[in-house]
Formats: sequence, C-alpha cells, structure tokens
Amino acid sequence: MTKMTTIRFTDDEYKMIKKASNMYDESITDFMKKAILDRVEDSIDYKEAIASKEESNEETVSREEIVSRLGFKFSDHYNKKNIELSEDRVESLLMDYLKEYDRQTYLQIINKDGL
Repeated sequence: MTKMTTIRFTDDEYKMIKKASNMYDESITDFMKKAILDRVEDSIDYKEAIASKEESNEETVSREEIVSRLGFKFSDHYNKKNIELSEDRVESLLMDYLKEYDRQTYLQIINKDGL
C-alpha cells in the first residue's frame, strides 16, 4: 500500500528541484522521493555507525587492513586508460565495495573517519 503526502515549495524552490530532476532525467516526484529516501538511509547508517562504535569499544581498522582482509583489488576497478587513481577515487571505490559486501566494516570506517 502506498501513501500520498503534500509538500509545499516556493516558486524558486520548485524551479531548483525541477532543474535538478531534469539533470537526472527523472520526474520531479521520483527525484524528491529518492532524495528523501537517501537522507533516511544516511540517518540509519549514521545511527548504525554510532552503535558499531560503541560495540567495538571505539576500535578502528585502517584502510590497508580492510583491503588486506577483504582481498580487495583496485585493479578490478580501473583499466589502462585510468591507471592512476586519485585518493578520492580510491576512497570512493573502497567505500562502495564495503557498502555492498561488508556493511559492518563500512560502518567502522565511517565512524573512524567521521563521515
């Protein structure tokens, strides 16, 4: 069962939302729904990270240790055209991998790095 809600925006706010939704080639409704659900997920992730921190007695794990434990290979994520990965891209790849495959470790990293 679905629920419907109403949100009121000023003309300027609506124009900004419409412009942003067009950039993603999405309807305004889909764009807003995804934005809201992303924020809800971030909130849940944050609460889980806090709980993880408390459960682990604030012990953290280095990036190198995580890569070692998981057998993560950066070479699986780049090709000869972009062999040199920026620090931000390395971080992004690792976090995406952990989000998908090892949520508990991901939450520990978020906690450690204050993300």
